[in-house]
Amino acid sequence: MRIAFVIVSLALVACTYPELEGSTDANPGGCLAPATYGTTNMSTQAAKYWPPETNLPEAVTYLGKLNAASPADFLDIELIQTAGGPFANGPTSTVINLTGAESSTSTCAGCVLVVAKCTSCTIGQGYEGSVYIATSGTLRITQAGKTGSLAGMLTNVTLRHVNIDNNTGASSFHPDNCMTQIASASFNAPIQQ
Repeated sequence: MRIAFVIVSLALVACTYPELEGSTDANPGGCLAPATYGTTNMSTQAAKYWPPETNLPEAVTYLGKLNAASPADFLDIELIQTAGGPFANGPTSTVINLTGAESSTSTCAGCVLVVAKCTSCTIGQGYEGSVYIATSGTLRITQAGKTGSLAGMLTNVTLRHVNIDNNTGASSFHPDNCMTQIASASFNAPIQQ
């Protein structure tokens, strides 16, 4: 189960990986994420390499626990191989400004999401929760590849609550305008095959 949140047309190769497959918003009418996570130390981290397949590009995904709440909030980072994008030649170290195309599941190459009140959060298995996508800030990837570790840092990230279309995987901003922030968060997880 690799297809996650964008099953747009085959011509669009963007955030097509796995965590949001079958996801639903646990509370479509409310703000479930706190106003800020501040400076966060990630726990319960996992990363996975997805080799290219027919109609699916190469990708590396990350899932890390943001807090000890029950159900917890999780950070989801997806590095997607896109033509002309930062990962056109595969996963690599880079810096991505999380604005414009990076603020939509249809077009992001360095997709940064928070899943608030996430249930059944396991890398590669999909999940349920209230999804927020980055609309500003910086994603710095310091280590990435098919093996080894996925490591990096988020700084000054603002995320906005989105709806994810269950048929296309495309995101749209939720009318509640709920927002959350991450002042900084470092991540480092061994990459599973």
